[in-house]
Amino acid sequence: MLISQKLGVLALSLETGAIASGAALFANDSASLLSYCLLHAGASVCVSLFAIGFLPRKIAKPRIAVMAGMALFSFSVPVLGFLSVFAGIHIINLSRNKDSHQHNFNEVSIPDFDQHQQMRGTFRQSGIKSYLMNSKAPASTRISSLVTLQYAPGKVSSPLLRQVLGDASEDLRLLAYGLLDNAEKRVSKSIDEELKIIEEEKAAAGAEDPSTDRALAAYSRVVDLFWELVYQDLAQGDLKKHALHEAERYCQLLLRNDPDSGGIVMRLARVQHALQKTVEAEQLYLRAIELKVPLTRVYPYLAELYFDQGNLDKTQTIMNEIKAWDALPKLNPLISFWTKQPHVPPKI
Repeated sequence: MLISQKLGVLALSLETGAIASGAALFANDSASLLSYCLLHAGASVCVSLFAIGFLPRKIAKPRIAVMAGMALFSFSVPVLGFLSVFAGIHIINLSRNKDSHQHNFNEVSIPDFDQHQQMRGTFRQSGIKSYLMNSKAPASTRISSLVTLQYAPGKVSSPLLRQVLGDASEDLRLLAYGLLDNAEKRVSKSIDEELKIIEEEKAAAGAEDPSTDRALAAYSRVVDLFWELVYQDLAQGDLKKHALHEAERYCQLLLRNDPDSGGIVMRLARVQHALQKTVEAEQLYLRAIELKVPLTRVYPYLAELYFDQGNLDKTQTIMNEIKAWDALPKLNPLISFWTKQPHVPPKI
């Protein structure tokens, strides 16, 4: 850019000198004519070198021919030719800038906003309970907030939906019932599919409890699905007891084939804990520790079990051990309570 500027200034200086020398042409002075021609030729060459840098590439090729044409035109038409080259560059660049603003970017329509994303970010789970229970809030807004619960984890959404079942608004009650029913049907459908696989394996193996790889995989999935019904609070009363007993039965079938599976032992411990079989659950939690299940997975549930049994000393002992790890930040308020130290919330 700096060289182009110098060439432009040089071209103007030479052309100005040529015009000054040309004033003597009327006196028929050959020296003045020669001086004019040399200065004007130099100015023409400089202006062509200056102009070529501002031309678009598609116009500036072939480069030498274009520069020669501009220099010849500027030399052939004194003053006006020189000025015409400058004017032509200016007009071409104005036209190019105008076209770039109009054609470089295609105009596109604004996309439709995803209403699901909007609803997901509109309400916070921490405050949605008080909002749903507020009968003075507009019904349409309460319904919108209730719909957002379909994106929340089942452990969070199911208790809230069950509370809404007692709401005075019939629309809210029907919507809450529909969301709960759909969630329960999804899990039940998956259970039916796995039970069908187990029945097929029973028929193929001719045994009541087949131990083929396909059957064992189905047992494991059935355990997870029955536990999901309980964990998400989708099963209540007798249905919950049935789900827990079925999960217990299939866990025992799995342990029959692999008694040292820490994951299955841990799952059976939680099932029996939920069934309030505290003695059996305690033995299984301790067995899981023997099988090298991480203590961070076992100790929180074992502490809960001791608390349910009323054994506060063991509960506090375990909570002190958990505190020493500093690995379970979500339990910090409980840890602070049991270790007699105030809980300091993390700085934001």
